[in-house]
Amino acid sequence: MAEHDLDDYVSTLEQALGGARDQARAIGDEVRADLEAHRDRFLAEGCDEKEAVRRALDEMGNPFELAHRMRAEVPPFDGLPLSGVRLTLALAIVAWVALLLYEFRAWSYGFPPELVLPVLGLHLPVVLLLWPRIVWRDRLLYRVSLGGAAALVALGFVVMGRMSRPLVYDLDSGAVQDAGPSVIEIMVLAGLLGVLAVALLAAIQRPRQRRVAVLATLAVVLAVELPFQVEEALFRRDLATIRRHFAAGVTDDGGYERTLAIHPRVPATGPDTRVVNDLTSELAGLDLTSENITIRQEGETPAEFALFWARPLRPTSSIGHSELHGTTFATD
Repeated sequence: MAEHDLDDYVSTLEQALGGARDQARAIGDEVRADLEAHRDRFLAEGCDEKEAVRRALDEMGNPFELAHRMRAEVPPFDGLPLSGVRLTLALAIVAWVALLLYEFRAWSYGFPPELVLPVLGLHLPVVLLLWPRIVWRDRLLYRVSLGGAAALVALGFVVMGRMSRPLVYDLDSGAVQDAGPSVIEIMVLAGLLGVLAVALLAAIQRPRQRRVAVLATLAVVLAVELPFQVEEALFRRDLATIRRHFAAGVTDDGGYERTLAIHPRVPATGPDTRVVNDLTSELAGLDLTSENITIRQEGETPAEFALFWARPLRPTSSIGHSELHGTTFATD
């Protein structure tokens, strides 16, 4: 009897939807899967089957009201050409997001939430609004979100464009002036975009579509992040090997007892005007994963070195490390 109630609900919904029969049947299949998931959840909580089905149907709501909300999707729910255009645009934006995340990740050492979150917040609402066949709870919310997304996207591109400006060095004071946006600007933008994205996710009628949107977003982030995590693990391995090599010559009083090869003298990097030892030839016999490493003496002994490790995923960028100051950073 309980199974019959599910059949009646889905049949009523399909009739109320109208339109193409294949489309209504596909929607009915999805709704039935959602109903069965709700029923199984209530069964796991201790309800008998009849009570579990009743609660699942109550949670889904009146089938006529549900059909009305589904038909109210904007832009038009059916229409293959328009759906194809929307899907193409949405996939193009997803590819653009992956490229942006890749570029920003190459500029950073470690996962950079201050860069990733604004990018996701900027583009996720647009992808959701373009993706075809998403059923929205409220037509008005969709329209308001469309206008809000357009405004925030415009603001976002202004801020993100400023993030790409280079650092400016004041030659008189030696200070570094950041020409990009302030932390407050980025946080405010990320907050506004995050609110819009959460509101749109909450406005999706079908839980399955909401879950897919969240999981797909995480999948894009992980697809970009995991290779860089592997790359940075290799960097840390090489750094540990180099540390051991130079630490072997440090004496108890902080001096350096081991005789090194004669190294060429080269200018220090940045605004520093000193001439320092180039220690790159010291790496020849070490077990390193990368052959593209530049290392120079930074302090009083070779154990106080600075190195630049070219990133395999982005050869024009490097991971820098100062043993003297204990800092690791990414640089172009």
